[in-house]
Amino acid sequence: DESATSSQALISEVVSGGDAQFLTINLSEATAGLEGTGTGEYTIAHNGFKQVATDVEQVCCGKNFSIIKKLDKSVWFTGSDAYCFIGTSTITYSTFNEMVGMQDEDILDIMCGSFHFFYREKTETGRVNVWSKGENGDGQLGIGSTSDAKSFNQITQTPMSIVSCGWNNTILVTKTGNIWVVGLNENGQLGLNSTTNKTSFTKIDLPGKTIY
Repeated sequence: DESATSSQALISEVVSGGDAQFLTINLSEATAGLEGTGTGEYTIAHNGFKQVATDVEQVCCGKNFSIIKKLDKSVWFTGSDAYCFIGTSTITYSTFNEMVGMQDEDILDIMCGSFHFFYREKTETGRVNVWSKGENGDGQLGIGSTSDAKSFNQITQTPMSIVSCGWNNTILVTKTGNIWVVGLNENGQLGLNSTTNKTSFTKIDLPGKTIY
C-alpha cells in the first residue's frame, strides 16, 4: 500500500520538515513519504503520509519545496521553484523532477534552508567540495554578496565534514573541527558577538574547543 493514515503506520523516522510539509524515509524499503498541508505554492496535500519516491537515500525540506537524493546519487526537487533549482523557470512543481547543473561526482549529502540549498560532493581524487544555490538576501550562500544565485557556486572552505542550513544562514564544520558561519545574524544567531549579517563564511573562535 502506497499510503498510510498515520505516521505510526510507517517503519520510518521523520528526517526533515519544512514550512508546511514533512518527509520521511521508510527504513525497510528506502521509499520517501510526504505529508503536506497544500498551502500556497506547495501543491501536494495529504492527511497522512503518502509514498512519493523510491530508492531514496536522503531528504531535506525547505520553506515551500522538498529535495531528495536517491541511491544512485541523483537529486530530485518538488515544490516552489522561485529560485530556479531545476532550471531557469520560476514555476511550481507537484512531482519530483531531477535537478540539473550539479557536478557529475559522488553526491555525499544535501541540505535545505528556507529558500537556499547546499550539497557536498566527492571528486574522483577524493576531494570534498561544497556548493550552494538559491536565495541570498542575507548572504546565506556564502558567496561574498547578497545576490541570489540561479546556478551553483563552489564554497572555498574545504574540506567540510558537516553543513547545516538554517532559515537564512548556514554553518559549516571542517574536518579539523572548526566552525564557519554565514548569513542572517540580526539576533546574534551566528555566535559572533555581533548582530551584523555576514556574506562570507566567518570562523567562530572557541578557545580550547573543537567540534566533531
